[in-house]
Amino acid sequence: AGSLLAEAKAVFDACLRRQRGWGAQQLAALAQRLLDRLPIMAVTWRDPQVACQVYLWIQEKSIFSMAAQPDDKLRGRRFRASDLARNLLLSPFLGASVEEQERAYDDLWVPWQAQFDSAASADAAFSEFVRAELWRKDQAPSQFVLQIDQFAPLCLQNGIDIEHLRVYARFAAEFERLAAEQGNENAAKALLSGLMSSAQRRKAPRTGEGDAA
Repeated sequence: AGSLLAEAKAVFDACLRRQRGWGAQQLAALAQRLLDRLPIMAVTWRDPQVACQVYLWIQEKSIFSMAAQPDDKLRGRRFRASDLARNLLLSPFLGASVEEQERAYDDLWVPWQAQFDSAASADAAFSEFVRAELWRKDQAPSQFVLQIDQFAPLCLQNGIDIEHLRVYARFAAEFERLAAEQGNENAAKALLSGLMSSAQRRKAPRTGEGDAA
């Protein structure tokens, strides 16, 4: 709801409902006119992992590139840092079967996400983990982090809050570091294990809490 695609669908729905008794020829002519103005591109990837990288690139580009929309004009919802992290962490499983991908999602991501009562609280916990565990002052910033910092002034000038991207950039840098050492799947599992441990520490009562006075 609220997207350009949804608005276009609503217009066509209204037109079709007003016009009673569409004949086969009229529907065929309508479909032909729509298809004539709708460019379609099909791409076949030799390596499924390439498709994942392209998706991640398009996703990130749409958020912090020159084409990004300001917050007050944004249709729909902007990706949260945890949304970006989820897609990154599950990307190593793209080459597996659909069943294996769903199993990876259910076994690795859902147990962490299910601990929170809203997307906002999950995102807050994710940001807390990154700042506490991965925001290393002595670590050289990755190219992605430098790119985000470069775009920051322009984004702020255009009314785009990119603090969630700063968080994600540091998370992605850690993923790349671990992937170079352990492989993509092991890197994803290691970071998800860290997220789970961090969430459990957040929920654990502090020393002295609940003690009778």
